[in-house]
Parts: sequence; structure tokens; C-alpha cells
Amino acid sequence: MNKAIAFFISITMVSCGKGVYTNQEFLSYVQRFQEKTKATVNVPITFKKQEGFVVGVCYRIDGKPDSIEIDPDFWNESKTKEKGDEIREALLFHELGHCVLNQDHREEMTYHPLFNYAFPNSLMYPYLIGGTDFYSLFKEHYVEELLTPGKRLTF
Repeated sequence: MNKAIAFFISITMVSCGKGVYTNQEFLSYVQRFQEKTKATVNVPITFKKQEGFVVGVCYRIDGKPDSIEIDPDFWNESKTKEKGDEIREALLFHELGHCVLNQDHREEMTYHPLFNYAFPNSLMYPYLIGGTDFYSLFKEHYVEELLTPGKRLTF
């Protein structure tokens, strides 16, 4: 009986007395997001095959977050990558940025003279930046920028 209760709690996020069901694979990322942003996640996150190059989506109904869907093929493939945990974290933090923090996409870039390259200034960049070292290199900035939209990446 205790194992059944523990399992139920592990797959249920509770917020304001309302249960929100989230796939267990996402729970550690949701907990990290809540710790880093101090925001409460009360939107369900599930797996669903996405079309084209889309790997995650936040659905909103009447301007309110309804659900987040993550492509299972992308999620499972990222587990084989060297920085797979950070790839998954960047993806979920991006979608949670939409659904929980009400953030839109931001396309600003910041040029880094040492790398001779322009980096996305925000985790809310329209394309996943976790597949490269960008997120790893500037993770602290990207999380801060979620809370302070437009904060410039500095070197």
C-alpha cells in the first residue's frame, strides 16, 4: 500500500489542492524549474508525437496554459547524447517558460568576440538551443533571463 501511495504522489504534482498529472520522466525537471524560478507548475506535461521539427509545445486555451506535449522520439534520442540531461532541461524550461511564466519567443542574439559567434540571448529563442553547448555554457544566464526577459547575455 505504501508503494502505491508513493507512486501516486510521484506522478501527481499538487498545486492549490488541484492534482496535475505529469509523466514521471518530467518530474525532476519540473522540480528544478520550480526551485530556480520560484514559480508553481500546475500544467500537465505528457508525451505526444509532434510534426516536423517541433519537439515540444505549450498549448493555451483562452490565454491560459492548458498542457505541454513533448515529442517522445526526441526525448528518448536525447538520452543517448553527451549532454542529454541539459538538452531535456532546456526543452522543458522553454515550454514551461511559455506555459508558466507566460513568455513569448525572443530572437535577440548576442555576439561573443572570443567565439566569433552570435549566441541566442534567451532560452525563449524559437529553436531549441540545448542541442549545442550554448545552454551548458550560459545556463545561469538563460534561467535568469526567463525571470528578467530581455536581460542581455554578457561575457
